[in-house]
Amino acid sequence: MPPYKYKGWTLYKRQVRLRGSGKLVTVYFFSKRKPKSGTPVSESEFRKLEAAGATIVVNERTGLPFLRLKKKKKKAAPKRKKKARRRRR
Repeated sequence: MPPYKYKGWTLYKRQVRLRGSGKLVTVYFFSKRKPKSGTPVSESEFRKLEAAGATIVVNERTGLPFLRLKKKKKKAAPKRKKKARRRRR
């Protein structure tokens, strides 16, 4: 499958390990040249990202496109019951 292109820019992805938690995160970025690390994202994979809420936004100042991913909603913490307070006299 050919890589996804947007106005001459190719979409790539790379796995990055976060320093604090050590968690693996996928970073998506556009490049006109082949980067040192990273693999091209296929058109079908981009369509899946798009269906999940990802959109392409162009930075007005630099003209560089970037992928804006939809934020995942966190589960709301259960509400705690308020303790009955004693009245002072």
